[in-house]
Amino acid sequence: MEIKDLKYSLSDLKFEYILFDACYMSSIEVLYEMRNNSRYILASPSEVISYGFPYEKIANRLFGNISDLKIICNEYVNFYESLEYKYQSANVALIDLSKLSELVIDLKNLFNDNKTFKINIDEVQTLVFDENVDYEAYDILSLIKTTKNNINKTNTQLNEYVLYKRYTPTFNGKKINDFCGISIYYPYKNRNNIIYNMDYKTYSFYDHSNVSQFFGKF
Repeated sequence: MEIKDLKYSLSDLKFEYILFDACYMSSIEVLYEMRNNSRYILASPSEVISYGFPYEKIANRLFGNISDLKIICNEYVNFYESLEYKYQSANVALIDLSKLSELVIDLKNLFNDNKTFKINIDEVQTLVFDENVDYEAYDILSLIKTTKNNINKTNTQLNEYVLYKRYTPTFNGKKINDFCGISIYYPYKNRNNIIYNMDYKTYSFYDHSNVSQFFGKF
């Protein structure tokens, strides 16, 4: 199911929270698309290992309050930290969607002010840790840092909307240096991928944030 289809199918509902047991759901694109369907989203901005969430440890928290949602996030990472080798890989965030539109407005202003700068992708924290995945997701704050602009406002906003975040030091053997809890698609390797990029243009975030100014033509 496409994210846009999910949004439309839930258009008459407003959940207190949605827990996504799936990869890359804590992306700015997904969060913004779902902003009117739920107050909170629990999700990972990168891969989710096939075990998923440890439901035997969190089931009694699923009908709790915001404190319980934070505990669910904590138990999720605890579970993977208890495993061995590359299975010690997890990250998760609890996002408050109620004012996400304010963040997107400010991102639009930032993107409009940075139309020509070049991104050194090697300095940006990737959130795709499987080399066989043909997809590009990066930590949004790490990407914005490459603008060399003052990111204090964006950082402050993210701290307001990301109510809880936690991650393992490495994921699939690769070190995590930056983690704000939200990822963003950036077409570096896939700049000429017509299928990906035409579909990306159908998302509300692309339209409302003017992120095309940030990416350049693709």
